[in-house]
Amino acid sequence: MSCCQPTPTAAAPATSWVKLIAALVVAGNAMLWSLAVNPSELQPQERRGLHAALGLAALLVVGLCGGPLGRALWQNLRARRLGVEGLFATGMLGATATSCVSLWRGDGPTYFEVVGILVGIYALSARIKQAAQAQLQAALTAAIPAMDACLLLPTDGGPPRRVPVVQIKAGDIVAVAAGETIPIDGNILVGEAFINEASLTGEGLCRARGVGDGVGAGSRNVDGTLQIRAAVAGSARAMDRLFAAVRKGSTAREGLAGQAERLAGPFFFVVIGVATATFAGWGWAQGWEPAFLHAMAVLLVACPCALGFATPVGMWTAVVRLAQLKVHTRNLLAVERLAEVDHLLFDKTGTLTTVDPQVGQLLHLPKSPLPAVDLTARIAATQALSDHPIARAFVAGAAPAAPEGLRPTSTRVLPGRGIEAQFVDARGTTTLRLGDLQRLASAADHQAFAPLLARLPTGSHVIAIYVDGVAAALAQVIDAPVAKLNETFAALQAMGVQCAVCSGDDAARLAPFAALPTTGSMRPEDKSARVLQLQRQGHRVAFVGDGLNDAAALAQSHASLAIAGGTSLAIAAADFTLAQGDLVALPAAIAICRQTLKVVRSNLKFAAAYNLLGMGVAAAGVLHPVFAALLMVAASLTVTLRSARLLHMDPLTDVGSPGLDSARR
Repeated sequence: MSCCQPTPTAAAPATSWVKLIAALVVAGNAMLWSLAVNPSELQPQERRGLHAALGLAALLVVGLCGGPLGRALWQNLRARRLGVEGLFATGMLGATATSCVSLWRGDGPTYFEVVGILVGIYALSARIKQAAQAQLQAALTAAIPAMDACLLLPTDGGPPRRVPVVQIKAGDIVAVAAGETIPIDGNILVGEAFINEASLTGEGLCRARGVGDGVGAGSRNVDGTLQIRAAVAGSARAMDRLFAAVRKGSTAREGLAGQAERLAGPFFFVVIGVATATFAGWGWAQGWEPAFLHAMAVLLVACPCALGFATPVGMWTAVVRLAQLKVHTRNLLAVERLAEVDHLLFDKTGTLTTVDPQVGQLLHLPKSPLPAVDLTARIAATQALSDHPIARAFVAGAAPAAPEGLRPTSTRVLPGRGIEAQFVDARGTTTLRLGDLQRLASAADHQAFAPLLARLPTGSHVIAIYVDGVAAALAQVIDAPVAKLNETFAALQAMGVQCAVCSGDDAARLAPFAALPTTGSMRPEDKSARVLQLQRQGHRVAFVGDGLNDAAALAQSHASLAIAGGTSLAIAAADFTLAQGDLVALPAAIAICRQTLKVVRSNLKFAAAYNLLGMGVAAAGVLHPVFAALLMVAASLTVTLRSARLLHMDPLTDVGSPGLDSARR
């Protein structure tokens, strides 16, 4: 594993963070003490005492947070491979050996603080990685319990009993009450209800489902009592495959860390080979003491501090800039992946549109039993007192506000059909019914509604409104697009990023986004498969979504962005979170990442050239270990300052257009 992406272990407890912070404080102070002690004129006894204190400080740092590096080294040794950990160990060995010689002689500089700094850098990277893994695991754990047990109705006439879902076999019958999450994939045997399928399709509008209709685990029974016959075993649900895909995708990505990993082995042997040859050559020419000093200079100057700093410092700078745009991430290597993106796939509901459906048009029939003003007032009063999905659609859009003092005397849910409210006022008793057009309307009603339906776009979702059982009005339900979408898509296209929409909605509801390639009626596995298809064609794909149904595609993508306020699993599976309705930040975010990648790769080239040149000079006997250590610090400072320039660059101006090829290089 690399210094930037260490082997993940179990989630670190709070005490581990305390130990890490304490270790970094000790390492930082030890570095300051060393800078003061090494150039000072001190008596041998005084120097030994201060150097011994620095050595104890290094031991304390190793004891507090050396575990991740030690475990990774041991795993590499057992697997007979060399990683960046080997380079860290080489630098630590050179610093320790040189320091011990100086301590024993009572003369010369020590570099114990180098050991502490290297261990601290590695441990910090390990903790960040563990935190991300823990967040994903917590989100998966939180998503599963609502579906881990169900109420089984035995076919032998025995009493219902609650059993683990994994015990369910195809053909078993399960009861699901209103408000519960459906725990199995199957077909409704008894009952009807509105089903919220957002977890499977991303669509915010509830669908009316009845006998014979299929339902999926993870969807929610809104208002009915259902008996469902399992179509598959409880361990073979589509939702389980979704969770497995999220886990697999979250561990399958590789970036600069992976490239560094492949180079680490050869570079390790180069360093060891040069140090050994230096020791042998100078030992034969001048004796073991100068040979040892020159060999240690090689090890010190080859210390991977500059290489280790080159990536994370640049990435952290980008993280700060992205946070200013309300684009947040804790995954440093995600910055690199977003820079390389050439395709962006968008979920629709909750991503390109508002989360909850709204009323687009409210159309009244001329022969309505109530005047339009009175009917509108009663609709507003009904929605104000109900959280039923049919009523909630009237909260925004063309829906009216409830007038003062008008309240229904009673309301009741019509499972799978809608909601009914009764009013008693000067007009007498009036019954208002709002519901699904297909479930409520008779053939005669459809004929009455035909003139209004002709005024609505084909495929519109429609709510029928009745007064005392007589057809009165229709309401069109829409998803309102978020602000500045056209400007966002235009900017992305100008940067060489192709955009498309992948949605669980049917094609008719994707009409507002017809300017982009759109695919509708997609299930979670379809979205993930689309990402994989583009990746196999050589594209770098990013996915933007907010729902449980998007999690697999988010995890599969080269880079992924979840909408803040979306499901916890989507946020945990994604590399970035975006503010709700703030997609306009996307072009600038990609531009920042491209700038960062360009600077980081330049830093890596500089660090590699510095290491090779430094080793050559040290092997020639020109470079004293003191100056080797100073060069190591200077190189680290250089890559840090070069990365800091990112804070003052304009993302959309300085990145160039489209900038994709330079980012990949």
